[in-house]
Amino acid sequence: MDFSRTFFVTTTTYKRYPYFADLTKARRFFRVLYHYRGEGKYLVHAFVLMPDHLHLILTPSPTLSLERAVQFIKGGSSFQMRLPAKLWQPSFTNHRVRDYADYGSHLGYIERNPVKSRLAEAGAKHPLCSAYPGWKLDVVPTGAEAPCFSGFARRGLNRALPQRVHVLRVPFKCSHSQIRKAFAPPWKSGASGPRSEPVNI
Repeated sequence: MDFSRTFFVTTTTYKRYPYFADLTKARRFFRVLYHYRGEGKYLVHAFVLMPDHLHLILTPSPTLSLERAVQFIKGGSSFQMRLPAKLWQPSFTNHRVRDYADYGSHLGYIERNPVKSRLAEAGAKHPLCSAYPGWKLDVVPTGAEAPCFSGFARRGLNRALPQRVHVLRVPFKCSHSQIRKAFAPPWKSGASGPRSEPVNI
């Protein structure tokens, strides 16, 4: 796999309404995002879900266009919300990732978004950002080695990319207090929430 089908996508909520300040709606969004990932529609490399917009780095499957992949995400989440009004603006912007440096630049942008909006001190401390420990992500496309850049360097991944990750199984049917506990890194002592287990990617 190479970077030729990996994109940085941005889409906003209808009239920039902060729907995803509500954790219930955020849970429903991620249920859709990971449902279609599980069906092989696309790979998910990085994301941040902000109250009124989404940034996402993904690779559509070889048989699927970028437009169709985004339609699965936006259409599926709109159906899950069952809102009386529109959830998303009809359009989205995209940028094809050129190389590792470009990937690192956009990964850093994603991780800085919660900081810029004063939602967290770092992307790794914002539970709706892929930098937060526990999210299941697909490896960056192409070879086994990556230069030291941005979030990968901070996470100690400037050597060979890992072949295994830890998965945090997010409980979509739970209270807000339960989901906050579930978002706690499972390897921290005293953390309650779903069991984390290694899986092949």
